[in-house]
Amino acid sequence: MKLLTKISLNFLSISLFIFLTGLVVFYFVLRQQVNQNINVELQKRQTSIQNELKSAHSAATAPTDFDKKVEITPIPANRFPTEGYSDTLIVDKKTGTYTAYRQLQFVSEINGQKFLVKIFKSHAETDNLIVRIILLMTFLVVALILGLLVLNRHISQKTLKSFYDTINKIKKYDLNAHEDFQLKETDVKEFNDLNKVLTSMTERIKDDYLNLKEYTENASHELQTPIAVIISKMELLLQSDCMQEKELKTISDAHEASTKLSRLTNTLLLLSKIGNRQFPEVKKINLTQIINTQLSFLEDVIASKKISVETPDKSYFVEMNPYLADILISNLLKKCYPSQS
Repeated sequence: MKLLTKISLNFLSISLFIFLTGLVVFYFVLRQQVNQNINVELQKRQTSIQNELKSAHSAATAPTDFDKKVEITPIPANRFPTEGYSDTLIVDKKTGTYTAYRQLQFVSEINGQKFLVKIFKSHAETDNLIVRIILLMTFLVVALILGLLVLNRHISQKTLKSFYDTINKIKKYDLNAHEDFQLKETDVKEFNDLNKVLTSMTERIKDDYLNLKEYTENASHELQTPIAVIISKMELLLQSDCMQEKELKTISDAHEASTKLSRLTNTLLLLSKIGNRQFPEVKKINLTQIINTQLSFLEDVIASKKISVETPDKSYFVEMNPYLADILISNLLKKCYPSQS
């Protein structure tokens, strides 16, 4: 996952968590405030109803008034109902659906007769208002989060531009190119510190690489010279007529060992150059042509062993260094004819 994507996801996750938590808290706070406002209205209606009951001549026969959402019922002497506010549901006779109401229940006494009075206030209007407020707030917050997300991504891209520039330069840097490793200075202290560390580290790596390369080349050349002298001297001794058979065998063994040592030195030098990427040249080459050229060098061996060789009818092209391709095909063919190695 990219750093910029991770930053955006973390910002979005935290924003959504805060928004959802705040939305729940906001809903309950708003609901509590609305209930308090409804309670104030119910209290006013309670005072009005109590005054009407006191002025009534026959309160015991007061009917239930569902249209005004007031219910008045006499209370037996041995019954003591609780008073206070609560939420309830009332069935709408027209539609048959339940509607939420805020209820105030209190006891009123007239001429020694107690009455239980229930006053109802519908939640429909307040619920619609709450829904509209929450939807509006949700729209504004989501728009704010998206705007901040886009702004944060734009700022992060601009801030991390130097970071990605450093990464691209590290990817493209080549020790064999003999170019200085230069990084842009930014207005972010941490990135400047990182660039300084990378520049210092690259210089040390470059120095170590050049020292190792020089040592390998010098060691190889220094070994090749005495080995070549030893081989030439032994060849002269092998051509001498005054040597006994036992001495000739000893010199022949030493000559063979020196030859193997020379090949080993060349191989190690080649591996060192490959490891140091000293063969940067890459181009399209014809493998079929290289195979045919190498097989022409082994015509005598192939004829003596009566081997039937089939070469490809069409050309095969690959992208690689021509010198390494030639060595690769030569080594593979020598594996088939170990006597020629």
